[in-house]
Amino acid sequence: MPSFMPHNVTLAIQRQDERQEALDAVVIPATDKQRHDLGRAAVGQAWMTWSSSEETSKTIKFMLPQVAATESEWRTVLQGYRFAIRIADRHEATALSLPLPEQAGLDSREKEQASVLYRCILEQCQELNHIRHVRLLARDEREAALYTGLTTGVQGEDQA
Repeated sequence: MPSFMPHNVTLAIQRQDERQEALDAVVIPATDKQRHDLGRAAVGQAWMTWSSSEETSKTIKFMLPQVAATESEWRTVLQGYRFAIRIADRHEATALSLPLPEQAGLDSREKEQASVLYRCILEQCQELNHIRHVRLLARDEREAALYTGLTTGVQGEDQA
């Protein structure tokens, strides 16, 4: 179910296995080889790569920590999401697919951490110039329900 965010950006939460229309840009986690080659300095960073794929030519890689058990690691996760969104916007993507933490390979999030991430995404969307649609990809129904619940909760707070 789409919801509207700042600057008329729409947000949709979708399970990975649901049929999806192609978007201008996708964000995907760094591969194990990229983790090895780039090392710890790249954790929390995001970068643009180009693809000859018919679905999208703009692929943004981001390297989240492999675990997010500490406050410092969680801040690095948030930084990775902010950078990925900024890079997509700088490259004039109008629609972006972004994996939620479990889809990106992290352990499941508690509601408080999920809320912090959701607010981080909302705040970053206030600074966008080009992106008008963000699709958050959930690994499963539970993760999708968690973020869908946050979407309706934030909308209710904003209207109050």
